[in-house]
Amino acid sequence: TATDDLRRDFVAYFGGNYEFKVDLPNGYYSVKTYTGDWIGSTKTNVSIEGKDYGTISSGKTNIAEKVFNQIAIKEGQMNLNFSGTTAHLNGIEITPLLLAPTNLTLTSLELGTDPISSTFTWGSVDGASAYRVYRHAASSSTELLMETTGTSYTDITADVGLDYVYTVTAVESTGFESVPSNALNVSMIDP
Repeated sequence: TATDDLRRDFVAYFGGNYEFKVDLPNGYYSVKTYTGDWIGSTKTNVSIEGKDYGTISSGKTNIAEKVFNQIAIKEGQMNLNFSGTTAHLNGIEITPLLLAPTNLTLTSLELGTDPISSTFTWGSVDGASAYRVYRHAASSSTELLMETTGTSYTDITADVGLDYVYTVTAVESTGFESVPSNALNVSMIDP
């Protein structure tokens, strides 16, 4: 009997280990793997971003489908590692759940006013109902400045003479929050 492309085509490294590196925007992802063989059983160990997700097994003429949710990508690359007795892999689907805002940019810095102000903008994210703006100074913990539905924010609470790091996250209507945007360093020291 004939088989389909998914059962027929696979990568295998019996008793070995192989890795896929996928460049992706920062955010949360769902990963679906397909493992199996038309003529024999399979046992494949899965590790994503350094976390061991255990072994996926399938019997002869079957494809095991396994979904791994909320995989956080923070440095622009997903690392997937497959190993095991047969180490079969027939396919991978990577689906974005919630991406981080991109292009956090300082658009205005006013140090000669009272209060001082810094204005930021960022790219919108599909599926986001709001954004959270965070600020961190070297001598303090990260603080949430505001939650907004827009893609800009003006900070009028910073102190003169300090350096800050700003980030923004996207938030879904359920409250699920993305990983942070690119970090933006801003000096409140008048040159």
